[in-house]
Amino acid sequence: MDSPKRNAPIAKSHESEAKPITEQHNIKPFQGTRNINELRALDAFLQAQGGPLSRKDLDRLCGAANSPEIVRRLREKGLSIKCDMQEQVNRFGEPVRAGYYSLTPYAMAKLRLWLHSQRKGMQ
Repeated sequence: MDSPKRNAPIAKSHESEAKPITEQHNIKPFQGTRNINELRALDAFLQAQGGPLSRKDLDRLCGAANSPEIVRRLREKGLSIKCDMQEQVNRFGEPVRAGYYSLTPYAMAKLRLWLHSQRKGMQ
């Protein structure tokens, strides 16, 4: 009868060791944008002063029909944008969940820093 097989010893990986905070959280500076729809979204977030914006409102303010794509691109460019799902009732009386976007305080600071650098460059 064969002896029971044992699991191979687990090799210790050095990948789990502490990495610099920028690698752990993928923090990168906001490099800005020149895309008009993204600029409109940024203006809407600034006007909201950290408050939530519904997807519908963001669509209207950006002049676009797909604000989640605009939000995705802004996230990709280094801004942390939250999406909170809230229970609502649609026009047919059915319960639905609607997304509300907002910049985190850290993202708001990064955005203001970028805007300040843009104003400095214009002088």
